[in-house]
Amino acid sequence: MTASIVLKAQSVLDLHTGRSIPHIGFGTGGLGAGTEDAVKHAFKSGYRLVDSGQRYGNEADVGRAIAASSVPRSELFVITKYCPPFAPSDPILSAPEVLQTVRDSLEKLFPKEQQANDETRYIDLMMIHHCWPNQEARENAWEGLMLAKEEGLVKDIGVSNFGISHLERLPPPVPVVNQIEMHPFCQQREVVAYCQARGILISAYSPTAHFLEEKIGNPIIVKLCEKHKRTAGHILLRWSLQKGFIPIPRSSNPGRIEDNIDLFSFELTADDMDAIDSLNEGAAGHITPVDPANLPE
Repeated sequence: MTASIVLKAQSVLDLHTGRSIPHIGFGTGGLGAGTEDAVKHAFKSGYRLVDSGQRYGNEADVGRAIAASSVPRSELFVITKYCPPFAPSDPILSAPEVLQTVRDSLEKLFPKEQQANDETRYIDLMMIHHCWPNQEARENAWEGLMLAKEEGLVKDIGVSNFGISHLERLPPPVPVVNQIEMHPFCQQREVVAYCQARGILISAYSPTAHFLEEKIGNPIIVKLCEKHKRTAGHILLRWSLQKGFIPIPRSSNPGRIEDNIDLFSFELTADDMDAIDSLNEGAAGHITPVDPANLPE
């Protein structure tokens, strides 16, 4: 995607299944007791994609925020994630058992007793949260998600923290999204190229590099902040958008929530993008302990 593409808060990207997904979302991992209020404020600020997960323990909080929102269900895009076991010694769920966890997630997000219309009771995108612990677990998880899609519980299915080797061994169908750590210092170019060649969109978690001073204080970022009269968060998130990724910033601070979506009144030039691209540190750029290239096959 080039800097000449006009983007707006309502911009969407096409999934290879024919549906569309908002170009920016709101992450909820780690928000704890503040999740419900944060998601409510995110909706008021213009976000239409909300990203949850079984491991976060906040699906019910997200569900309450959805129920309290005046935004039509058709305009929202709700993501959650099935969390497989981490250790090979932990019990590996069968596909039907995975399916049951999806049913449980749906009930937390859209309680049946509060949702009179079954047509609005669905998860837009269900992902496998990570590739641990082995191939058997991934295959069972993927089959469980396929069953959930067949049952109408979810519209699309995807993965998170999958490297090329994991994607290569995943049975059909092709995931619609791979959510990975993605920011200028950790660009995961091989994984991105593999996914893009197969129509798999990249969702970017940690897109602002956790606002670490050693990252946002980089001279190139500082110079671009001065040039565009924008914050480092704006520069990093705008870069992600113009690369064609789906950034998922998170915050419990109302001002930061609003600031993170205030990205559509400026553009980065081709030279700006090239300068930011040069910041890639490869594997050394990871700020989370997850490097898909080094995870178990």
